[in-house]
Formats: sequence, C-alpha cells, structure tokens
Amino acid sequence: MAIKVKFYGTRGSTPKAGDDFATFGGDTSTVVLFGAGVPVILDLGTGLSNFAQELDPLSSFGAYVLLSHFHFDHIQGLGFFVPLDQPGAWLEVHGPNLEFDPLRALFTPPYFPVSPYDDFAGELRFVGHEPGSFWLEGSFARITCGVIAHSNLAFGFRIEMGSHSIAYLPDHQQPYGAQGVDKVALALADDVDLLIHDAQYSQDEFESKSTWGHSTFEFAIDFARSANVKRLAMFHHDPSHNDEYLREVQERYGFVNGSGSLKEVFVAKQGKVVEFD
Repeated sequence: MAIKVKFYGTRGSTPKAGDDFATFGGDTSTVVLFGAGVPVILDLGTGLSNFAQELDPLSSFGAYVLLSHFHFDHIQGLGFFVPLDQPGAWLEVHGPNLEFDPLRALFTPPYFPVSPYDDFAGELRFVGHEPGSFWLEGSFARITCGVIAHSNLAFGFRIEMGSHSIAYLPDHQQPYGAQGVDKVALALADDVDLLIHDAQYSQDEFESKSTWGHSTFEFAIDFARSANVKRLAMFHHDPSHNDEYLREVQERYGFVNGSGSLKEVFVAKQGKVVEFD
C-alpha cells in the first residue's frame, strides 16, 4: 500500500512562535500516517491544530492515536482539536497502561475549561496497553509498543503497514554513565524504512542535561545505524534551536545516499511529507 507520513509538529518541550521558527516549525510533536484506511496520529502535541486545518469541517472524522507518553508537549493539542467536536466523530487513543486515564484527569476543570470526553460532540476513548503487539484494524496496521528509556514512563512504537515499517521514538534517553543502548528501542527500530527519533541536544548541551530523557544528534545517527534503519528523521527539536541553528544541524549531519543501510538523514520540518509506494 502507498503510505504518506506528514510532520505537523516537530518541536519538543514547549511550542515556539515567531519568524525564527517558521521553517522547521514551532509546534510540538504531531505526525500523521496516511495509508489505505483510517489515519494514524503519532502524539497529540500542538501540531494537531495544523492537521485539523486540513480536514473538511463538515465531514465526520475518525482516527487512531499512538500516544508515546503523557508529558504536556505530547498531549496539549487534544483540548483544541475541533474535528472531534462533531457528531459521529471519534478518536481512539492507544498509550501506556496506567491505573487511571491521565487524559481525562487533565482535560477537565479546573485544569481545562471543557472535557473532550464529556463536552465534545464526538467520542474520545483511551485504550491502555502493556508492551506487546496489537492491530489497528481500520488502518491495516500492526503496532508493536515497548517501554523505552526516558525520564518517565514512555512508549516507543513500531508501525508496520503493508510491506513498510516506521519507528517512532520521540523521547528517548541517550545512554550515560555505564548504561548500554536500550535493547527495546533497538528492537522497535530494527530495519525500519523510517525512524523518527529524538535529537534534542548537541553534545555540549547533553553534558549538563544527560538525565533529562533525550538524545543528541550524534547518538540518533549512531542508533539508526545500529538498528539498520534506512531513513532517519531527527525530531523533537529543543525550544532554543531556531531555524538558523537547525539549518546548521542539517548541513553538518544530514545526507542522502549514505553508506550502509542508512541512506538518508534529515532534520524534520513542519509540513514535510515522506512517501512510500
């Protein structure tokens, strides 16, 4: 099947606005996979509003969500997702299993003025998972999820649609001290066509933030090579990294037609599309 991957939000930690962030984008983590069936949304960051602007407001909407974790930058677009406020609309969120539903706990007064569960016209449902595999029948997609190294509980995902595979590891703690490379993360990314991976820090920044749950540009590339990945999207840009900074990162680390399995490395841009036939 033909698959299209579109980046609607590429930023980590907090949104940014202004001319200095116009090229690579200021919205937080949101990527959408379009295949033969229902769209699959990766995380619910502020980029979700960019996706909403492309939808027909008069048409009934439905989508699956793979939610990596519950940090604000990955969920804060949910309360403003207008397409869900339509009769017949639905959004089914799949994420780490907890004893309670953090989305319902947060998106309700006094933390939020309305509840997407109770006040929207459409249906929002959350499905908690333990590590393992499951099918999204309406998307013809087999999903494998696993707990990967981060500052709090976080999933990485492997999505297999037809003959193609994509791994999504937006927040991934680079090893430090005596730690080894995360074997769960390596298995999720093994031999995928596209890896979307945390690349928030330079090596100098990592020295003072080595336990904050993120990775460097260099580690993202080394990890992709170790997992025999074909294309790498460096993702989850630090709020301090403006367009000029990220252009320099692209010039230094990006390439096409590389050696070994890794043929392309690029810095993810808001609005960028990757397609597989």
